[in-house]
This record gives sequence, C-alpha cells and structure tokens, in this order.
Amino acid sequence: MRWTRERIGYAAIGVGGGALLDGFVLHQLLQWHHLWSARTSDATVEGLEKNTLVDGIFHAAVFLVLLLGVALLAGRRVEARPLVGLALVGWGFFNLVDQFVFHLALGAHHIRMDAENPELYDWAFAAFGVLLIAGGWAVARSSRPPEPPDPVAEPR
Repeated sequence: MRWTRERIGYAAIGVGGGALLDGFVLHQLLQWHHLWSARTSDATVEGLEKNTLVDGIFHAAVFLVLLLGVALLAGRRVEARPLVGLALVGWGFFNLVDQFVFHLALGAHHIRMDAENPELYDWAFAAFGVLLIAGGWAVARSSRPPEPPDPVAEPR
C-alpha cells in the first residue's frame, strides 16, 4: 500500500480522533488519569488546575492533528474503506505511542492511576492498540482500486 496524501489524512484523522476519545473518556468522563497525573497530583486545587491545563494543551494539539487530516482530504475523493481502516490504524498507533512514550519512557501517567495493578490497564490499552492496527490494516487492505473497464466487453 502506497502512502498517498489521502491515506496520510485518513491515518491523521485516526490519531487525532483516537487521542481526543482518550481525553474525553479517560481524562474527563471516567477521570482515571490526566496526561501528567504521575508528575502532578490532583489532590489539591493547584495540582488539578495544572493537570487540567496540560490536558487542554494535549486536546488542542491532537485536535490540530485531526484538522490536518481533514485538510489533507480537502478537494480529494474520500473512500470509505480506506478511511475507516486507516483511521483505526491511526487510533491504534496513538495508543502505542501513549504506552511507550507517556507510560513507560516518561512515566507521566497510567491508564488507571488508582488501580491495584495499573500496568495491567496500560498493557491492555496497548493490546487494544495492536488490535486496532491489525483490524484497521485488514479493512484498509480489503479495499481494492476500481477495476478499469474491459476494452473488449460490449457496452450495455
């Protein structure tokens, strides 16, 4: 599969959309963590304000990634299967970057900070990312380019 402008756009939409979903669900609705939870406690109002600010910067940055993906598709033909498939790949890629950069390398947070075994949640999140990539890749690869008309066939 060649990485065309459209396919990069599809994947960027997945990265941005998956990251926003992570922020809305895990940061805000479930309140399992903030982007910088392990570095800044939210036990005080000051800590919560700092965590909320960092989350806001994160949301703005990933929203820009989502908008970049949409901009790459402006004026282009959008195909449903590659869009869905590569958006899932992008979402899974975000999950893996989150795991290896923010959870492991930086120690910024765990998926569920208050869990007895937070690493279990982290690795389940990463495994979900791998499943998203595999499933998305399968969907994207299942889309075939339109076949050119047969020059020998009679018109209908």
